[in-house]
Amino acid sequence: MAKGYYLVVGDETTCGGVITEGEPTHTIMGRAVAREQDRITCGKHPGTYIIVGHIPGDTILGRKFAGSLHSTSNCPCKARFIPSMMNDAYELIGSPTSGQSSIAPSFTETSESPPDVTPVFAKSCLREKGCTDAGTEGEPHRNFGKMGFYQTIPPSPTSPTDNNEVDQRAQTARRKPVETEPDVKTPWYKRVLGRTSAAPAAVVVPVSTGAGLAALEQAGIQGMRFVGGNLMTAGRWMVGSSPVGAAIMGMMPGTLNEGETDLLDKLKLENIAKNGGSAPTRVRFRWVDSGNGRLKAEGYHMSAEGGLDRVPVRKMTLNVFTGNYEFWEDGAAGPTILWTPNDPGFKAPSNTGNNDGPIIRTTITVLPMPEADETGEHSTTLPMPEEKDFRDYILIHPLLDLPPLYIYLSKNPDDPIWTERKKITPVQNAYGHWKKHGSEFPELTNSKEYVDATHDFVNNPPDGALNKTRNNGDELFYHPESNTLGIKAKNGAPRTMFKPTDKMDYWNDQ
Repeated sequence: MAKGYYLVVGDETTCGGVITEGEPTHTIMGRAVAREQDRITCGKHPGTYIIVGHIPGDTILGRKFAGSLHSTSNCPCKARFIPSMMNDAYELIGSPTSGQSSIAPSFTETSESPPDVTPVFAKSCLREKGCTDAGTEGEPHRNFGKMGFYQTIPPSPTSPTDNNEVDQRAQTARRKPVETEPDVKTPWYKRVLGRTSAAPAAVVVPVSTGAGLAALEQAGIQGMRFVGGNLMTAGRWMVGSSPVGAAIMGMMPGTLNEGETDLLDKLKLENIAKNGGSAPTRVRFRWVDSGNGRLKAEGYHMSAEGGLDRVPVRKMTLNVFTGNYEFWEDGAAGPTILWTPNDPGFKAPSNTGNNDGPIIRTTITVLPMPEADETGEHSTTLPMPEEKDFRDYILIHPLLDLPPLYIYLSKNPDDPIWTERKKITPVQNAYGHWKKHGSEFPELTNSKEYVDATHDFVNNPPDGALNKTRNNGDELFYHPESNTLGIKAKNGAPRTMFKPTDKMDYWNDQ
């Protein structure tokens, strides 16, 4: 006796179409159950089509249910359906019925065909070949792949914010020449992925030496340094328009192999990236506040029916003027992630005190997403994440030997960092205010803490704080007890935070 599965809105066809209609009064995991004659799309032909064929004797409000064994699309592809509700099955009794013919095809022939597998970017190694279902129990992130962690390097002491006469020749002199590994036949990523004790291998690519340190910092670009994990890549990763010293990036590689049935290879992902699409995955990560101001990574199993299992796929492009490979987030005014084969000369601080860095755990436990009706007593991951809580991408690098990389960033791009001025970026502006007023707050030890404290002050003013709004929309906050004044623009971006010398008189003059 064969087993079939009920179909729901959102289930895909083998040709890339999707079920768009179902019975709203009868749902499985919040998704309407599909019926015969419900509308669907085709992945290869424009227009709307319908489901033909139904489960014998199973009806709702006079309409017959669609099932994976009995139903097909009436599109030109005659596609079958890929069920996502694997826990809601039915057993075959008799022969399938079809809306196309009174004589149904023999089920014996259909049942012998292996079920279609939806390929994904990443899945747990606990799932056997031919299965890309999401996990239901906690498991270590290593089951999905290696992972590395990177943090931004604070601007150098000779940042253009403080000194416009930066000697770029000195910066160029500090660059190290590109060297090659002895075994040039081995793809470079195979020689560096997983290395933690040695510097990553250099890459020889036909690009320019890239922009100098001064030019990059003038543009608000910060270098990133490896801070943990067991995945490293060659070259230098950089980030644009990030909080000073605050941006954190996690990284996990995909597969290079073609012909994988369970995993999306680089060629398939490149095709998705060309259309600005997204790819299914069975795990996603995000950065959250650990409660003490430091960030930690959290991982979640992602099922198809949960609605959060797709990650944007984008291709990095070469900027021929700088020699850097860039990725721009949608709507961004500048590059979000950059990569260069050469080190422009970023200098990591010798001692950060480990007070502002992320919490890097040896193991990140990937947890199942909580159900909507779970309470804190039963769920370990509440509040339940939403799509807006994730800032992750699958990046495709043009270099042939570099696998697709899943990256997740720490800062929501919709959260303005600081106000922007005509000649300096928000990052440089924030750093300038830290240099000017940081000494007034001895409890803040670096620029990141100053930026974070300013955000907290203007967005969550302490009890007893006074408030004014200027004609231009700026909001002013003053806390007499601590003599702290903060200003934010009408778009929510902080302008400054300092302690006025004249205290209350200064406030009254505003």
